[in-house]
Amino acid sequence: MKTIWLLLATCIHVFAHDELYILIDEVSLYNCRGVKNEITVKEEDVQIVNERGNRVYYIRAPGNYSLDFKKIKVKQNFGFLAGEIGVTLQVPVLEGPAGIRFDLPYTMVPETTLLSQKCDDFSGVIERNGRTYCRYCDLCHVSQAVENELASGRHQFLSQSENDTPISKCYNIESNEYDFRRTIQLPSRSQLEGLIRSKAQGIDDEIKKRLNKGRGRFQVFLNLITSDKPAISLNRWMAGSKDCECCFNRNAPHCDSLSYLYCNMEDCKTGWALQCLHKSAKVAACYTVEFNYRMTTSYSDVLEFLRENNYPNQDSQYTQPNQPLVPTTRRPVTPSFEARQANQLQMTQACVESMPSRMTHLKRYCTIFWNEKLCCEHCPDIC
Repeated sequence: MKTIWLLLATCIHVFAHDELYILIDEVSLYNCRGVKNEITVKEEDVQIVNERGNRVYYIRAPGNYSLDFKKIKVKQNFGFLAGEIGVTLQVPVLEGPAGIRFDLPYTMVPETTLLSQKCDDFSGVIERNGRTYCRYCDLCHVSQAVENELASGRHQFLSQSENDTPISKCYNIESNEYDFRRTIQLPSRSQLEGLIRSKAQGIDDEIKKRLNKGRGRFQVFLNLITSDKPAISLNRWMAGSKDCECCFNRNAPHCDSLSYLYCNMEDCKTGWALQCLHKSAKVAACYTVEFNYRMTTSYSDVLEFLRENNYPNQDSQYTQPNQPLVPTTRRPVTPSFEARQANQLQMTQACVESMPSRMTHLKRYCTIFWNEKLCCEHCPDIC
């Protein structure tokens, strides 16, 4: 949750006001290929709601909003949970004729620097199928630690709400259907800018210029891992590692005064992440959540956005005088998520297979980050 709001904040530059509107163009949920999900959730059951419980189509900062997951179906009993997360930001670096955009994928989680990648204090970098993730070996312990950190911090991100789902247990989760809601208090634009300066130091100046356009897309890759036995803690693993013990305890008998200074904590966390799980560990669920959004400080842009999509105005009390009301007609019926996902996957595979073999980079790009305008130009008979 913390990651999502910080990523949205990354695109903020210098605005004239201390208010900000984030227009949610689309939120999509995809299953990972080759994974049989033991935890299922439908796209329409993943929503952002306001304090009155209404689904929101734009976010007004500052303000309180809740991430609402309904009808999470756990198909079988689970033991201990671990998780992996990777976040890729699609930065528009060039826009050509007919709206064709060439996007630069930038990995934000793990945080990418010129020489390396790194995760936070609770996770280590792992790689699978050419993609990097931050692995949290004890997901429930981390969730509580992060929530405590945010709730007690200066920005008070996690607000207390009577509708929030209490964290009652972190292991031996029974097969059932669950709902989950967590309230987030989004601060003002100036406060978010301060967070950017302290958190987004891995982004170079050129990419920051591109981000200031106010429109973007980012993908969140999530893997949930379950095992019969708990993971090894970071402290326990480091205490038993000859190469990393001095990172954990600089006063250990064989650690001299320089051992701690030359200790590579990121390498040690990566080593721990690769070995922390019990041999019974398996992937229980794998999803990609994709966010397409744009930002503005103009309320008239918000009204236009609502009209274009036939969305109701979730916060009518914020409507400015003499502004026409937004139509509340229902949106046209669209195919189910499963049908759209199956059709999209078939079209993607057919399009990539029809491309000439010399287009290696484009084929790889379209396989990972499907861009209909760009990819379909090279397979018009398919699209």
